[in-house]
Formats: sequence, C-alpha cells, structure tokens
Amino acid sequence: MATRSSCLLLGFVTGCAATVAVALIVTKRRISKKNSTDKSSRCRQIPDEIRDEQLSRHLLYFGQDGMTKLKQSRVLVVGVGGVGSHVAHMLARSGIGYISFVDFDQVSVSSLNRHACATLDDVGRSKVQVLYDYLTRICPDPRFLQLEPVVAMYSRETAPEIMKDGNFDIVVDCIDDVPTKGESYGAIRA
Repeated sequence: MATRSSCLLLGFVTGCAATVAVALIVTKRRISKKNSTDKSSRCRQIPDEIRDEQLSRHLLYFGQDGMTKLKQSRVLVVGVGGVGSHVAHMLARSGIGYISFVDFDQVSVSSLNRHACATLDDVGRSKVQVLYDYLTRICPDPRFLQLEPVVAMYSRETAPEIMKDGNFDIVVDCIDDVPTKGESYGAIRA
C-alpha cells in the first residue's frame, strides 16, 4: 500500500513529465511550421476579380466612391489583444488599403479566449506577428492590403517613431491599461 507522500511524489513526477511532453510537442510543431512556411506565399498576387468578389457586399452598401475611400484609407491600430486583434481583423476584411498595428506583447494562454486569431500554437509568439500571419492569409496581395506590423510599446516616447509616416485617416486606441492609454492621448495630441 502506497503512502500519501509516495502518491504525491508520483503525481508530481507524472505532471512534470506530461508538461515536458506537451512543451516538446508544441515546440516541434512551431519548428515544423516555421520551416515549412514559404514566405513567398505571404505576398502573392490575387486576381482583381477575386478581391472584387470578396468585397462585393461592401460595394452594395458603400457604393463605388465609398469603396474607393476604404481602399485608400490608412489606419493605425494601437494594441492588438482582445479588442485590437478583432478590429484589425475586420478592417482587413473590409477593404481598407493600409493597416499598421502596434503591440509589444506576446500571446499568452490567458489571452486565447479574447484574441481574434491566436491559437495554442501561438503562445509565446508576438501578437503582432501572429496577427500579421493571419491577415496575410485573408489578403496576401499587398496591392490590395498593405500591412505594417510594429512590435513596440506605444508611449509618449515611441509615438513619434511609430507615427513618423503618419497620414493616418484614423487611429484606433485598443490599449488595455489606463496609464498607457492616458499617455497615448498625450502622444497623439503632441
């Protein structure tokens, strides 16, 4: 008959072994995925009629002039977690021509329930890179959608560099903490 301490030790060792096994599987998948990803497939040309069909319902609503404005619009999304990832995702599907998105953080297990496109395989990866990879699958042709992923903490100090080419039609604040949000308003006004 096993004692309580030997049962605890056995449980601990089993738990550690399972954790290591899962970590190895996830790491192997990431390496395999990384090696098999062909970067040229991210920037491939799609026929005009395919993009037109993708946006055909928008055209019915916005009309040709409205669609032209969307295609020429430049948007900056600051923070691509639970809110910002959904915002950037929908902007990419809407026909917006240029999206820059900024975040310094990495995908965590606790953020998976909120993030628009991150999966368990993305844990530990840059939120910006995960979003970029996903959006280029929606529209891989930079003639129709230009993406500028920026891995940085948005603050009063970093705002001038992040917004250097500026000319954004709109800046969408999706920052999730109050001190940074307060700082961002000062940076945008500056």
